[in-house]
Amino acid sequence: FIIWHANSEHLNAQQRRLIKTQKELYSWYRNIGLVDALAQKHSDLTQLYSWWAPNIPKQQKRGFRTDYWFISSKLLKFVTQAKIIDTGTRRDHAPILLQLENKTEG
Repeated sequence: FIIWHANSEHLNAQQRRLIKTQKELYSWYRNIGLVDALAQKHSDLTQLYSWWAPNIPKQQKRGFRTDYWFISSKLLKFVTQAKIIDTGTRRDHAPILLQLENKTEG
């Protein structure tokens, strides 16, 4: 997946088509009742990237979000952490972490 909030002025036609397809797939997941766990934990997604082009430094804050955890909304209450793991100054990809905890009352 690629999140589509990226600044579109630097995208080529192929990237724009891919983003359109990704929007449709993202909507399909939402329509079947799944939620983006990272988006639920972070209100501002504009700087949460998990992929950067090799020729663009991460410090420019221009990347894409290509990784997601779609979960049932019923599981949201068990999410204790959802974040993108910083991989250092020059890696093109960063994994995301989703931590769930069984919060049973006892």
